[in-house]
Amino acid sequence: MADFSDFTEAAGAVIDPRTTAAELAQIAELQPGLWAQVAGHPAAYPDLLQWLDEVGDTSVKDALAARHDSKARQRVPVEPVEEVDDDPIPDEPAITVDSKPSRPPASRPAKPKSFWASRNGRFAMYGGGALVLIVAVALIVVFAVSRPMDTAKTAFDSAVNAYQQAQTDLASEVTVAQTVAQGVNTDQISDATTLDALNSQITAAQTASTVVAPTMASSRAVIEQQTATLLSDTQSLATQKQTLTDAVTLVKANQIAWAKDTLTAAVSAAKDVLTQYSYSTDTKSMTGLQDQITTAQTMLDGIDQADASAVGDNVAKMVQSLSDAQQAVINAAPTKCGTITVPKGVDARVCKGMPAKAITTSVIVGDSLTLNMFQMPSGNMGCSDGYGPVTCEIKSFSWKMPTALITACQATNTSDVTCSTGDISLTDTVELLVHEDQGPWAAAMAAKIKVPILQYGQVANLDTVACLSASDGVTCWNTSSHHGFKMSKVLFLYW
Repeated sequence: MADFSDFTEAAGAVIDPRTTAAELAQIAELQPGLWAQVAGHPAAYPDLLQWLDEVGDTSVKDALAARHDSKARQRVPVEPVEEVDDDPIPDEPAITVDSKPSRPPASRPAKPKSFWASRNGRFAMYGGGALVLIVAVALIVVFAVSRPMDTAKTAFDSAVNAYQQAQTDLASEVTVAQTVAQGVNTDQISDATTLDALNSQITAAQTASTVVAPTMASSRAVIEQQTATLLSDTQSLATQKQTLTDAVTLVKANQIAWAKDTLTAAVSAAKDVLTQYSYSTDTKSMTGLQDQITTAQTMLDGIDQADASAVGDNVAKMVQSLSDAQQAVINAAPTKCGTITVPKGVDARVCKGMPAKAITTSVIVGDSLTLNMFQMPSGNMGCSDGYGPVTCEIKSFSWKMPTALITACQATNTSDVTCSTGDISLTDTVELLVHEDQGPWAAAMAAKIKVPILQYGQVANLDTVACLSASDGVTCWNTSSHHGFKMSKVLFLYW
């Protein structure tokens, strides 16, 4: 049984004079593109022709008009040929056709009485009608062949246009992706593999966007195959464009993620510094750090909506500003040794134990008494452990002894000797030295004993006390309690 859903098979049948009326009805139902050829076929029955006239387009109506003109010109009488009725079938009642039915009306089985004879292949023609029939058949053949070819060419051209547009769209997305990829700092992305994936997608897309569409073939079958391939490739290009877009989005998301994590950590560290140095009296540095924290927090709150191409550099600058503000607080704040606040400018080593490179400086005084003693390079100060506690003495100075130390000394001094106003004693805490006339270092100098010089940068080990020699004075501290003092000709600090 013929498959008239196949256009090629239907087109061949519609030009075959042996095609029956019932077969024409099937072709008309399945192939609207062949209605004009059906209208010109000699086996087309009146009800079918009427239906085609009602539902057909201009080309169908032209074919019906040509059929009518052809019959009108057939006026040459020809002796009728005796017909042999191989299969007489009684006439059926005429079929009533509704207005513009959706399907062609079924044919009425009838004896072949026109151009074609019996189903056994016998036929007779009326005079000049043969020429008209030949011309009509030729036109039908040309139309049946040319129209599918035209349709195939139109479909191919449309597929080429769609393919080239998809390439243009993909090339535009490649430009966007390249801008994103080139602007990424590999130190400013949470997952660098997303950048590698984006670069791979860019390379593949560049290749796909430059593949030239094929030249149209000459065979309709090949053209149809080319069209199908182009449509498939167009879909692949669209998928590739979406994949590239997704890769760009993922890279941007990782840039934002890095920025968020980095800035969150920086803000947290800055808040810790603000809390750690809350005892600082330097309000300028403390206020400066608080302002930077507020600015950074505002940036952090809006970071999900930030431009990924700029967020990395902006966050890096913000982190640096936070770091500078923290350092300003640290530099301005006094050193803190547990619960002890050390004045600003005092060496941070006072919060630690005895330095590993501390040296011992010994002298022999009196009756073979060995003391740990040293003097500063300036010759204006000297320290020793001569009276039990470590004492440091100074010859010339411009500062005044703190009242608190004088008051404390006088309150505890029960001897006949007085509290010194320039010599310091250090055990666990800082006190004034109580003596009659001079301290151990002054006595050694008066006896012309050679006292070792503690060079600048050196630390002396005086048992439980360490003393640092520096150009701006001597700093001594108890390595356990961390209480101590710093003394020079122009400065005295204690804690």
